[in-house]
Amino acid sequence: MSRRSSTASSTWPLASAARTRLERLRARAASQPQQGSGFAEYRDEPARYFSDVLGVEPWSRQREILDALAAGDRVAVRSGHKTGKSCSAVGVALWWACTRDRGRVIMTSAGRRQVKLVLWHELRTRYRAAEERARTHGLPSIGGTMHLDPGTGLTFGDERGLFGFTTDDPERMAGFSGDQLLFIIDEASGFPDEIFEAVMGNAAGGVKILLLGNPTQTQGFFHDIFRSASERWARIHVSSEESPNVLEGRAVVPGLATRDWVEEMREECAPDPDSHPVYQVRVRGEFPDHASNSVVSIAALSRAQQRGADAQPDGNRVRIGLDVARYGDDETVLIARRGRYVYPAQLIGEPHGQDIAEAAVARALDLREVSDEPPVIAVDGIGVGASTVDYLQRHPVVIAGQVLVLDVNVGESADDGEHVNLRSQLYFAAASFLQQGGTAPPDQRLEQELLAHRYTFDERGRKKVEPKKAIKARLKRSPDRSDAYCLAVYEREPLRRLGATGDRLRTSHGPGRGASDLFA
Repeated sequence: MSRRSSTASSTWPLASAARTRLERLRARAASQPQQGSGFAEYRDEPARYFSDVLGVEPWSRQREILDALAAGDRVAVRSGHKTGKSCSAVGVALWWACTRDRGRVIMTSAGRRQVKLVLWHELRTRYRAAEERARTHGLPSIGGTMHLDPGTGLTFGDERGLFGFTTDDPERMAGFSGDQLLFIIDEASGFPDEIFEAVMGNAAGGVKILLLGNPTQTQGFFHDIFRSASERWARIHVSSEESPNVLEGRAVVPGLATRDWVEEMREECAPDPDSHPVYQVRVRGEFPDHASNSVVSIAALSRAQQRGADAQPDGNRVRIGLDVARYGDDETVLIARRGRYVYPAQLIGEPHGQDIAEAAVARALDLREVSDEPPVIAVDGIGVGASTVDYLQRHPVVIAGQVLVLDVNVGESADDGEHVNLRSQLYFAAASFLQQGGTAPPDQRLEQELLAHRYTFDERGRKKVEPKKAIKARLKRSPDRSDAYCLAVYEREPLRRLGATGDRLRTSHGPGRGASDLFA
């Protein structure tokens, strides 16, 4: 674990130089109240602006980012989680708007949710705190009008302004120009290259650009910045392990990564966290060493998680994947999907097959809503799952055709000639689903399980996903959530037919589809 020293703390008493600056600010505020653009002395010193105006003492790596931004026009930061990225982004935005006569800021990200619920929420919080600090300490006010909608922004009644939005239209992004314009792009690793190109087209006019993000993608504009030898970008790498909270084992800076969190992540990524893609990206801030034999890539999964934050269920048939717990610490997991939208996992605590069946039927009917097609419940019916299938097939709503049941035997042969068995076919179908527009909920255990699966080829050149026992040995648990996810993506149609006595509805597999059709 890295042991970079850290000397910054938000709780230290003010040094004499800082006290002198605050006294000067108070004097100016008394003579010129509400001068929102009266922070010119901080024009080239964003770290001092953080301390004096925002009341935030930057920690060592934050200060490095701020110093790089003051010295140059292009700064790219790749980091782990909980390193203060959002605080840095909104603090820089306020600094820029307050210290330039025509300072304008565009804050954007790969997803609308990141802009509105993370960046803009953080900005409003910091802005209110700074205004309260100004009022109680007799300091100049930032001023302006803070709106709830990021698109309306923070406005000052002059040429300055701060706005947040996302767009898939390069021309819209290219329409911003000016010699005092700052672009802040959060989650830059997942930001579309064509929008990057539009932003860079503005750089000729003196635009300043700050990129921040977890390095989830192993290709694209953000990745290329860190793999190139260009001196145009100041490239900064911050590991969560460098947080002063981690190094000192106590809460030095609230909100930063803690030692307990890092240790938890190491346990989740055992037995070799240093080479695990999740630990590399989420903690170390490193681009992942994506194994060539991984079924699901972290890049595709991260994009699916970002899409899921903004997406809504469509009107397609509800499909439910149900993985029934076998023993010990296994979980009975239900994951529902409508079209390309996947709902968060639902855990079912009851061990009895009938209770599990009732919970699955209730979930299916709850989600049916506008769809005219009956929901489908796909169950891994091997072993203990067989009793759940049995209860489902006897359920009145199943007999009435209001819900369909698909008994899946993942050990049977695949029907496409490309995979050794159905389990392999399901996992590669899930990989295609993620790559071609599907979503994934923000579930750390699901993420770990999907990324853990690897594959080989048999003597006939067919893909074979490693057996579950190998996954369990590596994860120290059963991949119940990823199995349920794959079942939810699966789209074989159940064939309904009556038994010989006419009193029972049975299901069997209908014709299979290719992987690209499994999530239509």
